[in-house]
Amino acid sequence: MSHHRLDHGSSMEHLMGLLKINVRRGIDLAVRDVVSSDPYVVVKMGSQKLKTRVVQQNTNPEWNDELTLSIIDPKIPIQVLVYDKDRLSMDDRMGDADFTIEPFLEAQKMGLGSLPNGTIITRVQPSRENCYSEESRVVWKDGRVVQDMILRLRNVERGEVDLQIHWVDIPANHIRNSTATHAIPAPLISFCIIIMGGGAMTKGSKCCMFPGPSWARSSEDDILGLLKIKIKRGYNLAVRDLYSSDPYVLVQMGKQKVKTRAVKRNLNPEWNEKLTLCIIDPSLPIKLMVYDRDTFSFDDRMGEAEIDIRPLHSAVEMGLEGLPSGIILRKLIPNRQNCLAEESYITWENGRMVQDMILRLRNVEHGEIELQLQWIDTSGFSSSSC
Repeated sequence: MSHHRLDHGSSMEHLMGLLKINVRRGIDLAVRDVVSSDPYVVVKMGSQKLKTRVVQQNTNPEWNDELTLSIIDPKIPIQVLVYDKDRLSMDDRMGDADFTIEPFLEAQKMGLGSLPNGTIITRVQPSRENCYSEESRVVWKDGRVVQDMILRLRNVERGEVDLQIHWVDIPANHIRNSTATHAIPAPLISFCIIIMGGGAMTKGSKCCMFPGPSWARSSEDDILGLLKIKIKRGYNLAVRDLYSSDPYVLVQMGKQKVKTRAVKRNLNPEWNEKLTLCIIDPSLPIKLMVYDRDTFSFDDRMGEAEIDIRPLHSAVEMGLEGLPSGIILRKLIPNRQNCLAEESYITWENGRMVQDMILRLRNVEHGEIELQLQWIDTSGFSSSSC
């Protein structure tokens, strides 16, 4: 079933295109009748209002109805409202949600073509500010850009709505020709980087496409590069003396060991020291250990963490040059396998590849370390230089 209502009060010359919304199904919707509900969905954007058919007596309905919105201002959020159809009274509300199409349109404006089916262009993560129940992916599917999403309904005890959106160009007003600032040439789409899988994106969930690696190392004995580690500060470190600690950080990779100075009587120390490691094998984890400096006894341990530099090295191997400063190439998510306290971003900053991170210390009651990694290319150096 397809519905389309155009807002004729708006000028066609400002019409960017059409958005097709496939309202697929509801999941565990609320009961509004005796034992079930008769749900339908209303979709609103500005003065436009569309709705699906009613599914009788079903709290897990399948609509698979396609609704069409005319897009004039993509910044206006799209509202999704679920109702229970009643014959003898006002329809009961069963929750609502909203979403924005700006990340989707950024991918659409890139003018992509000939991508492998299923290629992920952008991922949008659930947060307190949106209604996503899980990660929403903008993908290339069957020759077009689509976005799948499951929305958690608000103002109701439970319920979710599963839908998919895709774009329809208007021949007289192509979005990619009228609003895109840079078209991506087809040869550059040889290496698509994907968030959490090699993903390249700019801040605000914009995806970028870059060519593949331009160089490779010929010998395992060669130095791949230098890693500068700026140990910025510690947060809420453990007490190891009477009321405080004298913390310092030791960094180890294989046989290499480097350390910061000790900061006296401070549980939130600021070091801002740069330590340098020679990188020969990027698969080797970097160990970070925090100690309390003691004069008359062994230094007390204050926790440790590990750093995996393979994502940073993979970004370096792409051989990128001349990117705008601040562009995000990859986002790493905290999980049970790593020590990240929050999302970590690999970015291009002032002609260098850097990664900022906050590490949660293990084997200690509390404490975090903030640091930044910076890659220094050393083409032509040998391992004896370390």
